[in-house]
Amino acid sequence: MFELKTIMRQQNSRSFAELLNRLREGNHTADDLQILHNRIMTSDGAEYPTSAQHLFKTNAKVDLHNTSIFEKSSERKCIVHPVDSVVGAVSDDMATRILCI
Repeated sequence: MFELKTIMRQQNSRSFAELLNRLREGNHTADDLQILHNRIMTSDGAEYPTSAQHLFKTNAKVDLHNTSIFEKSSERKCIVHPVDSVVGAVSDDMATRILCI
């Protein structure tokens, strides 16, 4: 198991990152929940901020949102296919598990 220690997605919003960490750990407050409830929006509204951070319950909903935004974009698009690798002193067995081969 690997634990990521650096916040990347919410690095410009420390208070929101702290709220999410409390929520993840089950230490959220009533104020935290109120903040989240006040920010619930429907995606069909004219004022919907598509570029704002989104919070979803499942990876499937994240994928659906990302695909929708990608398809709506009129910008030039490129698909980049990843090449996974393991760097460092790990056993072949561990490398295989990391790469999900």
